[in-house]
Amino acid sequence: MLHRPLILILLSTIGGIFWNHHLSLDIHIATPVLGAGIALLIIAHVKSSGRIEYISLALLFFAVGTFMSLPKKPDPFLHSLLVQQKRVVFEGTLLEPVHLQKGIGRLSVMVQRVMVESCPRSVNWKVRVTVYDNVPSLRPGEKVRFASIPRGFHNFSNPGCYDYETAMKLKGFVLAASVSDGRRIVPMGKGVLPWPRAMVEWIRRPIRQFLRNTLSDQDMALFSALVLGERHLITQDMQEAFSRTGLSHILAVSGLHIGLVAWFSFFIIRGLLSLSYHLNLYTDIRKVTALLTCIPIVAYVSLSGYQISATRAMIMAFAFLWSLILGREKEIWSTLCLSALVILSIQPEAMFQISFQLSFTAVVGLVWLCPPVMRKVSAWLEERLRDAPQTVKTSCLYLVSLLLITAVATFFLLPLTTYYFHRISLVSLPANLVAVPILGLCVIPSGLLSALLCLMWPDLARAALFLGTGGMHAIMWIVRVLGQIPHASIWVPTPNTLEMGMFYGAILCMTFMWKSPLARVGLLALCVAFAADAAYWINRVHFNKELRVSFLNVGQGNCALIEFPMGKKMIIDGGGFYRDQFDVG
Repeated sequence: MLHRPLILILLSTIGGIFWNHHLSLDIHIATPVLGAGIALLIIAHVKSSGRIEYISLALLFFAVGTFMSLPKKPDPFLHSLLVQQKRVVFEGTLLEPVHLQKGIGRLSVMVQRVMVESCPRSVNWKVRVTVYDNVPSLRPGEKVRFASIPRGFHNFSNPGCYDYETAMKLKGFVLAASVSDGRRIVPMGKGVLPWPRAMVEWIRRPIRQFLRNTLSDQDMALFSALVLGERHLITQDMQEAFSRTGLSHILAVSGLHIGLVAWFSFFIIRGLLSLSYHLNLYTDIRKVTALLTCIPIVAYVSLSGYQISATRAMIMAFAFLWSLILGREKEIWSTLCLSALVILSIQPEAMFQISFQLSFTAVVGLVWLCPPVMRKVSAWLEERLRDAPQTVKTSCLYLVSLLLITAVATFFLLPLTTYYFHRISLVSLPANLVAVPILGLCVIPSGLLSALLCLMWPDLARAALFLGTGGMHAIMWIVRVLGQIPHASIWVPTPNTLEMGMFYGAILCMTFMWKSPLARVGLLALCVAFAADAAYWINRVHFNKELRVSFLNVGQGNCALIEFPMGKKMIIDGGGFYRDQFDVG
């Protein structure tokens, strides 16, 4: 860590954000910490003390993280509307296509004007609007007017429940509104979209129309999600099928998709540049290729609407490509830390997003565990295939590396996936092993190529899209076949923070157990702690002699969870909503 200060800086910044998030520190506490860090940094510079310098850096960026995550000053006008609970008139522009699920429409509207008792006031609020009947057919960029009683977002008051309030906040929504009948929403012509959403919508609209005219409903839903980043057409049944096989991550434009586009573009661009003798002689092809690869990445992220996960993956890709340009590609840990710092400086709340945690944890696992394991596997393969042709060796090494990457990512993310999704897909490894290469080599390239060609050469675009639909049908066949296997996905208990920490602590100890006696002692202690933890929960769930009754918040009614002695459980009045679009369980 001492020769990679970015690791210390990142950990300190994360500590400040996390500390402020849970304890709600204010500027009066963060300022002295910042002052102490600056003072120690000056002392370290005068005395040439490396140890004091690192302590000062830790304090300095801990304070920076605290300042970055200080809550914004509340809007008094917004607060008064939420408190008064009066019906007001909103005017704004639709930002995204209408999300229609089981007859209920979800609209994302950028409200520009609010009228309270015929008194107009200019605002700039992102509002989530729910329409229960007669959902109107609207397009992004249309201006609408509707009347509703504004309300805030509220969580269920149960331990471990989904944090709906924070999720909406991270998406930029400030309040919610509902319209019982969509016929009460008045279209008002063309609205004003914020930049760069206006430019993005100008590009996406003809592509969206081309996909709608060319593909079936299912293919349209899948390619809209993969190419345009629009998941509103993905049905719950389709989402469940992908989740059951561990492939739900391919439906959202994220690190996997940006990585595939970067890899494919790098490979093609380097091949084309290598054809020029002049370029090979006077330039560094790898650096030029890395610079040019940024262009298709930006184009893809722009096409997908600058979603949070896609933008974050773009920053990570840029950090790695620029490390190639600067000749620092071996400093992968520093590159990873730099990309995380850039993301957190733009949006400190990203640290609490599932996609941020999954993407960075996966990369950490791959960088940490894959190289040493791959070296041993490569040596073993080289010995076994000593007399085999080079083509066979290369093919075997490729397949083994693909299997290893998939297995390491799945294993390293196990605590997070069980914590957030409460299930483990037992067919995730073979599903990803087959589906991801098809996605990267066929579906995404053909989808992006058809989007590029649809305006100039529609017939050629349809041909490219036909190739992509073949690959998508192959992925759907994999999803159906593997999803029908009994117990393909199993529900598991949700681990707590201590158990997740013990899991990663055990991996850390196993990494250094051959070099350090302390690591072996730590691994033994963690094994004992795991056994004690398992014994506690087995006794707590299956051999408990007490009767426990817990009252749960399910939105309405009095839901009671009765835990009988020896593990039997019963729920009385599970509650629910008038419509079944939301599963209270």
